Amino acid sequence: MLLIGVMGFGIFSWYRSLYLFEWSPEEERAYRLSRDTSVKFQKDRFEKTLLLLEERKKNHALDRPPLQDLFFGNP
Repeated sequence: MLLIGVMGFGIFSWYRSLYLFEWSPEEERAYRLSRDTSVKFQKDRFEKTLLLLEERKKNHALDRPPLQDLFFGNP
């Protein structure tokens, strides 16, 4: 009987923590501020990455001379 009571209390606590939680306005504000400071969009790093990708795209599109074949000699 004790086991069933403990399991029931555990299920109730789990349900309450998942579906019936509430934050005070101060807790909500503190959470939003912490998320805003940790997840800032880093525009300069994004621009550098875009430039790097564009440079790679241009290098890939260049016609390169064929490399020497190790097994059959020059093409």
